Amino acid sequence: MNPLPLAPPVSGRLMELSPGAFSGQPLIRKIDGARRWVLEEELMYRSRGGRTITVPVGFETDGASVPRPLWILYPPFGGEYDRAAIVHDYLYANAERFIGDDQGQISRGEVDRLMLEMMDVDEFRLTGRRMIYRGVRVGGWRPWGHYRQQAEKRASCLSS
Repeated sequence: MNPLPLAPPVSGRLMELSPGAFSGQPLIRKIDGARRWVLEEELMYRSRGGRTITVPVGFETDGASVPRPLWILYPPFGGEYDRAAIVHDYLYANAERFIGDDQGQISRGEVDRLMLEMMDVDEFRLTGRRMIYRGVRVGGWRPWGHYRQQAEKRASCLSS
């Protein structure tokens, strides 16, 4: 695997990354008693299109949301898609903060295609990329809807 172009981690400000690059490997800690992990260091990704996504310290993720019977092939963490899964989870949870290609809120399809791109950047095997992409396209509607409901509740609380 070829080394990725990396920039030193610089917390709290935009760092320059080449298109199609991550800021480094994620530093995560498992949350006791849960199948969740917390990001201990900021993780950034600059898409091939030039968009920079910064996942902040403290963000909680369940890693790759893979059905348990498939964990032997695609574990929640420990795969070549870990960074993509973290950024994907963050975008699902915070879509309202990102502008999509049509200048509206970023769509689920755009987020899923970005995950596919990130797995390619990390040189995850093609069959695995396709399988995970299909999985998020088929099953991602449920968490996407859950996060949109939470965002609507937050917005209504702020406007009240």
